[in-house]
Amino acid sequence: MDFERRFHFSKCFLNPPETGPLLAVPNVSGKDYAVFNHSARNAAAGKWGLHHMELRPWIGRRAKTARDSLQPLPKPGWIRRYAMTGALLAALWPPLAEAETETDRAGRIKASFVLNIARFVSWPKEAPEQQVTPLLLCLYRSNPFGEAIRTIEGKIVNGRPLQIGLIRSLAQSDSCRILLVGPDEMRHFSEESRQAPNRPLLTIADLTDTDLPSPHRPALITLVRNAARIGFEINLAKARRTGLRMSSNLLKLAKIVGDGT
Repeated sequence: MDFERRFHFSKCFLNPPETGPLLAVPNVSGKDYAVFNHSARNAAAGKWGLHHMELRPWIGRRAKTARDSLQPLPKPGWIRRYAMTGALLAALWPPLAEAETETDRAGRIKASFVLNIARFVSWPKEAPEQQVTPLLLCLYRSNPFGEAIRTIEGKIVNGRPLQIGLIRSLAQSDSCRILLVGPDEMRHFSEESRQAPNRPLLTIADLTDTDLPSPHRPALITLVRNAARIGFEINLAKARRTGLRMSSNLLKLAKIVGDGT
C-alpha cells in the first residue's frame, strides 16, 4: 500500500468559543452572582480539548519510532489569550460566603474588584527599602465598603502585603499607592485632584450606585453599574500620565474612556 508522506490530524476542540468572555456581575441583590460565558469558564479550567497533533510516518527507507512520529504542535495564540482572560475573570470574582447581608456582599464583591484590579497594575520601581514594606491602600475621607474592606487586608499585590489606612486629604497621600474614593467624597476629591500633580497613585472610585457622567469622573479607574452588572472604566490617558502600567488583559475587560478611546 502506498502511504502519503505526511498525515495531519484535523483540529479537534471541545466546544470552541463563539463569543469573547464576559465580565459580568449581576445585581448583588439577586441569587445569581456571576455570568461568564462557556468559553471563559473552559479557558479558566483549561478544558480546551485535544491538542493539535501531527503524524509523521516513514520518510524514505528509514523508519522513525512511534514516539518520534507524533509531534505536538504549539497551541494557537487565541487559546492562550482566552485562557489568560478566563484566569483574569476568575481572579476578579470572589468566592461566596454564607450568612451575608446584601450590603456586606456588595462591599465584599467590590473590595475583591479593587484587589484584583490592583494585581494587574505595575508601579514604577521603588527604592529597595520601600519594596519590602506593605503596599498602602488609602481610604479617602471615609470607607465606602464598610467592614468588607478588611477581607482584602494582608493580601499580596506586586509581592507586598496590602495595608489599609484612612486619609483626610490628598496632601496626606504621599505613602499611598492605591486610593479608594467613595461616592460621598467625589466632590471633595474632584476639587483636590485638579490641583494635585501627576504621580503613580492608583485612584479607584466606586460609582456603582451613583450616576455621574464620564467626563466628570476624576479617578483613573471607576467601578460602574450597567443595568444589573458591575464593570469598570479606565481613563487610559490619565493613567499614562501618572507612570502606572496596566496589563493589556485588564484593559480588554474595561471600558476605555478619556483620550484613550
